[in-house]
Amino acid sequence: MAGATVRIGGVTASSVTVASATQISAQLPALPPGALHDLLVTNPGGGSASRTKAFFADFTDVPFGDFLEPAVEKMVRNAITSGCGGGNYCPGLSLTRAETAKFLLRAEHGASYVPPPPRGTVFLDVPRTAPLAAWIEQLWAEGLSSGCGNGKFCPAQNLNRASLAVLLLKAKHGAAYRPPAAIGVFSDVPYTDIYAPWIEELDRERITSGCGPSTFCPGKLASRGEMALFLVRGFGLP
Repeated sequence: MAGATVRIGGVTASSVTVASATQISAQLPALPPGALHDLLVTNPGGGSASRTKAFFADFTDVPFGDFLEPAVEKMVRNAITSGCGGGNYCPGLSLTRAETAKFLLRAEHGASYVPPPPRGTVFLDVPRTAPLAAWIEQLWAEGLSSGCGNGKFCPAQNLNRASLAVLLLKAKHGAAYRPPAAIGVFSDVPYTDIYAPWIEELDRERITSGCGPSTFCPGKLASRGEMALFLVRGFGLP
């Protein structure tokens, strides 16, 4: 109805134009980036319609039109991450093993999933009060990771693309999953490589086609941007 007002995230939008009973346009107000905001449309007569989490305000460093933007938005909508702080997502920042635990388990179990409280006795370097301790211990409880060796998890250690392939596919298919034998798809991953079956399965499932023509870059550190793409494609995140 003509004269309708639009509020997004509790902030009134400007330049509202009602095109039809089902279509309305407005100039978006300034909103905190990297967050979901509710929409409320109110007619002059008092009738209104609302939709929760209708609008996503893009992260400052992953603007609308960026090839990562759709995947990053889905990461937020599925409560996998709220970014790295300051309205940024930090797509080029390398993943740590600790944050990978949360990313994978949220993608596996859903946005509302919360792991059991941590015990603090599973890994020597992950006390009960450590950040993401519950997620790390649940990764272990599901048999997805036994740590980095010597009774430790190495939560702050960065993860390379080859290691991520194993963790992601186990989270998707189960701890007992083993991919088919490798045939030598990538020039930098010989079929005899221990990671080759896992890496080639990522290609087979169209989770990633590598880092370049016929290459996978297995030793390259995995980034937060890559993780967004891998999780959205691997788990079909809505």
